[in-house]
Amino acid sequence: MHRITLAVTLALLVPGAAHAVTGAQCASAMDFDSNAVGPVSYPQGVADMAQVTSNLGIYVPFEGSTMCILSTGDTANITNMFDYDWPGTGADTSAGDRITVEFDVTVPPWANSFFFRHNFFSREYPEWVGSAFNDGFEIHLTGAAWSGQMVFDSVGNPISVNSAFFTVTTPALLAGTGFDQDGSTGWLVSIAPVLPNDVITLSMTIYDTADGVWDSAVLLDDFEWSTSQVTMPYTDHADPEGGFQNPPPPPSDYAPAIAYVSPKEGARVGGQLVTLVGARLTDVTDVFVGDAQVPVDVLDDSTLSFTVPSAADAGVPEGGPVTVRAVAGNLQSSLADAFTYHPADAPNTQSTRPSDPRVDLVWPMTLAPGLATDIEITGPHLAGGRVELEASSGERIALDVQAEETGAVDVLTVALPALTEDVYAVRVHGKADSAIWAHWLRVESPPTADAPSGCALGGSETSWMWLFVFLVAARRFTKACAPRSS
Repeated sequence: MHRITLAVTLALLVPGAAHAVTGAQCASAMDFDSNAVGPVSYPQGVADMAQVTSNLGIYVPFEGSTMCILSTGDTANITNMFDYDWPGTGADTSAGDRITVEFDVTVPPWANSFFFRHNFFSREYPEWVGSAFNDGFEIHLTGAAWSGQMVFDSVGNPISVNSAFFTVTTPALLAGTGFDQDGSTGWLVSIAPVLPNDVITLSMTIYDTADGVWDSAVLLDDFEWSTSQVTMPYTDHADPEGGFQNPPPPPSDYAPAIAYVSPKEGARVGGQLVTLVGARLTDVTDVFVGDAQVPVDVLDDSTLSFTVPSAADAGVPEGGPVTVRAVAGNLQSSLADAFTYHPADAPNTQSTRPSDPRVDLVWPMTLAPGLATDIEITGPHLAGGRVELEASSGERIALDVQAEETGAVDVLTVALPALTEDVYAVRVHGKADSAIWAHWLRVESPPTADAPSGCALGGSETSWMWLFVFLVAARRFTKACAPRSS
């Protein structure tokens, strides 16, 4: 299992009792590295609503000897079926009791996703099934690859007694939990995409709705990074090994994805040609920049272009960041703060240092070891630049630029020698400055069994997927290219 480093702050609203735990203890129980983790913040709730345990009735951790519990009630009395209305945590409002655990996480340079296991219990079952007044559990992810509430069932419902996942209602399967006459989801596993080296925020919340009683709880356990590639979050019941009972659907079933736009800023007058980079963009028919719908020119499955409207049309006449949204039929995705208009007190120009290069994309992003091929480097002000790789050992490799295309963004076609398995920084030296890609060029064999059992496609499907990706890449380049990662 791969471990991580957390950047965290502590903000407990009320001092906890003896059984309450610190954020660091809770994070360690969720299988973060206890030597690297600091205190985790509780923006909502009190310390007695969290606890570390080795079991809850018949339920035990998937990894390690402990797991963390969050509850809308008093965690010291969960197994006694004791409901507790916390004063000052929303019980006197429509919100009800709630606790939120939140932390920032730095993604390792090799990771494409993360997995997480959770099990939601509620005393709302069976009395309040079908009602809107039900407790819920949510995990909000903020990151460059994906942002939003990431735990939902196949029809988009959050986790509650109304969720399709709430299927464990037999007392024998709930023995000793304190929810013996109620129900739970059983163990679920969620996966979500990330970009290497990004700093993501995870915010986990369990909450009452409309009252402070009829308590619920959630077990949190076994967080791990993975090289498995997905394009949006997916949740399913866990198998006995912690993997998916049913694997995620193929990427073609997902909505379009937005990784970034380039350039990322511009003048308030608009009129700037912008490239959007992502995945499954072929069927995109509409793009919205803030409040404004703009015409779109789809270039291929991973890129499209559009002309930025004025800041006034986008809904920010004084300048500032806006959300970019891509729509394909009834599927859509958005990226917050994707483009920023220069503020009203700044010069209304396109760039303050137009000669500075910037690397927005290296394609493909993953190569097979021992394969000499070409890559494309895209970004503004790259023409005439000198390109080199830097291996993890510090070795620098000068590369030959085969061709240049200039425009709103420049494209360099660069010849690569056969490389050994490693991660490489990509740097372009311009006349006045140099730019390094924010991610890594990975040279690696196709992933095998890194994900938990049941998480990846079967052997024949995986082989078909890599063949398909290889053929798509072969159309883009004159030489053989390795499979694409995202």
